[in-house]
Amino acid sequence: IPPVVNLLLVNPFQVDLRVILSWDTNDVDLELHVEEPNGEICHCFHNLTSNGGTLSRDFTAGYGPVEYMIKNVTPGWYKIFVRLATPRTLPQPFIGIRVTTYIHFGTPELEHQKLQCTLIPTTTTTTQPQNKILINKVHFGY
Repeated sequence: IPPVVNLLLVNPFQVDLRVILSWDTNDVDLELHVEEPNGEICHCFHNLTSNGGTLSRDFTAGYGPVEYMIKNVTPGWYKIFVRLATPRTLPQPFIGIRVTTYIHFGTPELEHQKLQCTLIPTTTTTTQPQNKILINKVHFGY
């Protein structure tokens, strides 16, 4: 007898934009912020936007990931930021971060970009909430 598998679990869901942030240092609180074309910012304290953008659970320890998705984008720029929200002493002087951006996820038109970089925190980085690093920008021109 073949196993019964729910086909919704086999085929990936379709979203216009998906962004995944992960990092390589434990006990670090990194935040993913996505600014939508209307200026609304999706982040851990505002994780559902009026356009339908949503952010996954916020991890304050471990390695993430944190994920943003929006099924139907509106025209304009989507700006992707990373913010270090750890006010405590860091376990090492730098943090390796990975941001993967998918456009038209779950469709034959899928495009993706993987970015890796090193974040070197300073006192200002860890104490100022407005200090975000712009990692990527994606434009939709429908």
